[in-house]
Amino acid sequence: MEQLKGIVALVEEAIENGATTVEDVHREIAAKPLEILKNITPIAPTADKIEKIQDETIGSIYDTIRLINSKVAEVAKQMLNKIDQ
Repeated sequence: MEQLKGIVALVEEAIENGATTVEDVHREIAAKPLEILKNITPIAPTADKIEKIQDETIGSIYDTIRLINSKVAEVAKQMLNKIDQ
């Protein structure tokens, strides 16, 4: 049973770390076009607003992934604890 609990923890950590890595790459790629647009004076203020919205959206997506991951791991641990009793 301890081996199964270890696997749950391992999968939870792998998803957490994977989400962080993908989020970092996502942010870098998404920022590229906005960096260019911010250099165009007439549209720079709009690009700044878009960047803020984009940043919040990306953050929300990966926060949701992490929350779901945490909840699934919690349920898996509870199920294993019930089996273990």
